[in-house]
Amino acid sequence: MSKTIKEQMAAEFKTRYDGINNACVVSLIGLDGVSTNQLRGRLREKNMEVHIIRNRIAKRALMDTILSPLADTFDGPCALVTGEGTASEIAKELVECVKEYEALEL
Repeated sequence: MSKTIKEQMAAEFKTRYDGINNACVVSLIGLDGVSTNQLRGRLREKNMEVHIIRNRIAKRALMDTILSPLADTFDGPCALVTGEGTASEIAKELVECVKEYEALEL
C-alpha cells in the first residue's frame, strides 16, 4: 500500500473517530469469519461497531483525539469497538460477548 493511500485512510479514519468519545480495543484472533460477522451483528444491535484497521493507520488516526491513549494498545491483530454508550457499557457488552465467543480477547 502506498504512503499516499495510507495517509488518505488515516485522514478518513481520523474524521470518523473525531466525534467518538468511547471505545475499546479487542483481539479477534481465533474467530472465524462467520463468528466475526455474528459478533458484529450482535454489537450493531446495541449501536456498537467493530472497526478492523491496520495498527499504524489506527495510531495516526487516533492522534490528537480523545481516543489517543488507546493508540498504545494497538499491538498485533486487533480491532476497535466503538459505540454510543460509555466505555463501561461497551466493555460490559464485550464481556457478555466473550461468554459466547471465547476466542475474543479484551
